Amino acid sequence: MPKKVYLSPSNQPENAYAYGNTNERDQCRRIAAACEAALKRCGFEVVNGSYGTMYERVAESNAWCADLHVPIHTNAYNGNVSGTRIFCFNTTGEGYKAAMCVFDALAPITPGKSENVSPNRDLYEVEYAAAPTVAAPWPSCAGRAWPIVAASARCGSLRMP
Repeated sequence: MPKKVYLSPSNQPENAYAYGNTNERDQCRRIAAACEAALKRCGFEVVNGSYGTMYERVAESNAWCADLHVPIHTNAYNGNVSGTRIFCFNTTGEGYKAAMCVFDALAPITPGKSENVSPNRDLYEVEYAAAPTVAAPWPSCAGRAWPIVAASARCGSLRMP
């Protein structure tokens, strides 16, 4: 039976990008669409929750019994931090293993120096999604890098635990 991955892209159009007349919601939806295509090509079942609130998406992910829940945001922390920063529930479970797989694929192809995988249960989707959660705040340039990121998710390179 294929693994089930729930993608939850940002729903924040008010987070305008400094360049390109775009915003976080639109770019994260593009990232999610590329990830969805790559994951399906590799035999995963995928729901792309590009609608509703994060609360509704967590409820849908839980009802679907996802094996992995992936919130997708861009890294716009404070204007100074850049790099691949992945958040998960803790450092001892399947979610951490999945977070490391995502990190290992993203970190080499994204710019920045502040790179890590760390627990952050202050994030709603990390705390309340029933499936292991990999919160992936993609670097702000990922709007341009998403085809590369999707290609890195080719069969075999991102394996779910």
